[in-house]
Amino acid sequence: MGSLVPEAEKPLYPRWLTLLAGRGREQYLLSLRYPLLVCLGMFTTSLLFGFVFSNRILGDLSDLLGELPSLEELGPPLFMSVLFINNALKTLVWMSLGLLFGIAPLFFIALNGFILGLVVHRLSQALGFFIVFIAIAPHGIVELPMTLLSAAVGVKLGYSLINRLRGQGSLIEELRKGLGLFLIRILPLLLAAAMIEAFITPLLSTFFLH
Repeated sequence: MGSLVPEAEKPLYPRWLTLLAGRGREQYLLSLRYPLLVCLGMFTTSLLFGFVFSNRILGDLSDLLGELPSLEELGPPLFMSVLFINNALKTLVWMSLGLLFGIAPLFFIALNGFILGLVVHRLSQALGFFIVFIAIAPHGIVELPMTLLSAAVGVKLGYSLINRLRGQGSLIEELRKGLGLFLIRILPLLLAAAMIEAFITPLLSTFFLH
């Protein structure tokens, strides 16, 4: 009977939460819900702002795109590697900069939302919303939540720093939890998003454009 007591005291989490966070990290992921909501609100507001004011901010879209290198010419494997490394480094750096009172991740997520709003609006005018959706949604449905989650980790790190300055909590422990979530969940899913964007999105775009 005594062996049943510890089991009874263990919190029961939904299976999807354990799958998403990893066993033993459920409570930490739950602690990110409010920072995540803040990041989601910031992203949505910036996205709408970029979408609405796209015509006032951008000039001719072809001129803008003409100045950018075409990474797709690298071929799918190299393209995937460049995408993954770029996204992994960006999310890690901005997440870590959350140690500076949580401001940097909010700026990062707002900038991403704003740029996405600009691009979606202008490309929708040129190609149609459905084609833009096909080009963004397959990898975006994986990449965007991971970007928001990494930003939420950064915001919580900033909050933990403030608490530590007040003599409460452990900043090192919070950093350990955040990096653990990044390595075990965020990083692999960013790799999956890069694989989708490099291998699957071009096929879908070509199919629907023809």
